Amino acid sequence: VAKLGMKFTRRTRESENIDLPPQEIKQVDLEFSEELYPKQFELIRKLRDEYTLSTKDSEFTNLQAIALYTRLRQATVWPDGITIWAVDPDTLKPTKEVLDTVTIGESIIMDNVEYLIQSAMENEHRVVVFSHFKTALAEMERRLRQIAMEKGYVVQTIGGPEGLCAFIGGKTGDEYVSEGTPI
Repeated sequence: VAKLGMKFTRRTRESENIDLPPQEIKQVDLEFSEELYPKQFELIRKLRDEYTLSTKDSEFTNLQAIALYTRLRQATVWPDGITIWAVDPDTLKPTKEVLDTVTIGESIIMDNVEYLIQSAMENEHRVVVFSHFKTALAEMERRLRQIAMEKGYVVQTIGGPEGLCAFIGGKTGDEYVSEGTPI
């Protein structure tokens, strides 16, 4: 989107005569192994146990359930960066005291996404990775930059310092992403 005076103009695939191939959705089944990912496996087990115990407590709120469920989702994707806060026993709300910050450095999903991206790059495809988990996106960008240095590809982070997505592909940065849509 470009601002010209008081008017906005937007390039679209149609206006630029860009023809994209049909979207190909691939489902990848992963076998989560305690032997290959012991730290991630243990963290997820602990979070599931905490969730199970907490939901049996009559004082457990929906907001706390959402927070625990979100933490569990994050542990499944990229656990590093999860912060465990102390909870006030009277209000059951988090305090500003940090009890622990997770740094286990392993993830079956991140390893498999990296493999899929490398496969796409070897077939000369471009890849856009979206994530609302900032730590997962930062880790994927770190991994992509490592691959890019080895293979001579371009990696761009789009969406500001927190990132919205990371783009990798080609030998030059001749495409861009607007509002999350490749055009």
